[in-house]
Amino acid sequence: MGKNVYWLTEIYQDDIDKVGGKAANLGDLARNLPCPDGFCLVSEAYYRNLRHFGIDQKIREKLTGVDTMDVKALEAVSREIGEMISKMPLLPEYAEAVTAALNRLAEGKDRLQVAVRSSATAEDLVGASFAGQQETFLEVEGTDNVLNAIKKCWASLWTPRAIHYRERNGFEHHLVKMAVIVQEMIPAQVAGVMFTANPVTNSREEIRIEAVRGLGEQLVSGLTAGDVYVLKKSGEANIELVSRDIADPEKGQMLTDYDIRELAHTGLKIEIYYGDYQDVEWAYYRGKMYFLQTRPITTLRDEDLPDIDRSAMNKARQEVMAWVAERFPDPIMPIDGVVVKVLFMAQFEAMQDFGYKIGEPDWSRVDKGIFPEFFVPPQIRSGFKRLWQYLRLGQTLKSDPAVEWAAEQVYLLDMLDRLKNRDIS
Repeated sequence: MGKNVYWLTEIYQDDIDKVGGKAANLGDLARNLPCPDGFCLVSEAYYRNLRHFGIDQKIREKLTGVDTMDVKALEAVSREIGEMISKMPLLPEYAEAVTAALNRLAEGKDRLQVAVRSSATAEDLVGASFAGQQETFLEVEGTDNVLNAIKKCWASLWTPRAIHYRERNGFEHHLVKMAVIVQEMIPAQVAGVMFTANPVTNSREEIRIEAVRGLGEQLVSGLTAGDVYVLKKSGEANIELVSRDIADPEKGQMLTDYDIRELAHTGLKIEIYYGDYQDVEWAYYRGKMYFLQTRPITTLRDEDLPDIDRSAMNKARQEVMAWVAERFPDPIMPIDGVVVKVLFMAQFEAMQDFGYKIGEPDWSRVDKGIFPEFFVPPQIRSGFKRLWQYLRLGQTLKSDPAVEWAAEQVYLLDMLDRLKNRDIS
């Protein structure tokens, strides 16, 4: 038999069956980022307790024939199951393991308050979101209260909403087990959530941060509104704060611009680590940011991409758009984006040599394979050098074509040599 309790830093993604999705993600955070210390009671404790006292069989009997669309009947069954689990004592081996871990967590502290969080084995997985269905208990103090909170977390696996969700999404009730996280509370000055893709606009290139004063639970549960900060991604490193909506202008902004950007940069790292857009819970206390939870965002729809107003472009940019439409009649594959970047880098550098001033291109759409749709060329303006070349047009017309062609060959070789070692990442 394995361990009954795992410390967060001991947990890895292949432990999901033992500790659930939320705890598995917390293990990643705890080893790499500031994260409150804590431990997890394994999901086997839930299963063995229910089986030992015969409650698993009673649950099966109560669910037999229940219409999950009948709200009153579902609520009655849910209430009966919850009462059975709450009145059930913890088996001694699990109560002793939790007590020992709590004593270790309390070492050197005058007072210990913990958060007791549910972590179901089908929770916080890609393609399914059980967010908000299972219980979390905050500011729990004392061993007896922690043990009772653990049983309440187990009981929350059988709320009407949780039962209905599993039925609708094809999850077998008795294959889902519940681990429980016990984690030291952070007395947050500011807390909230961060979405590494904006669920309001469905933009994958925006990060949305919501913040409230105090504990973030009031924001997550919808009890209060807070500050909203929106940032724009630019590649894998650059982030720009583009908007802020302050909940209480008299009290002012809850986080400094520096802290907002640092938080967003960490969110981007978490997104890159998991390879998917993340919903991250965080807390800020005495100048330090703590990360409490992360899970995939499962509610994103197709992104609403803006229409391109060609009439607002100058002639040079319109010519580039026409050139793109002629040469790229079909969308490119993402893997071909590098070829497009090399092509345009050469074109824009050549235009600079001929006197045009070129703005900073936005390669994000090209990198993602959204090309030529929604591609917008950079700002293109004629510089003084271009005007001077125009004035010398007469002299140019008198030039020797053979000599000009030879010069063009030299220029092409020079351009290829310049691009050979260019970083296009």
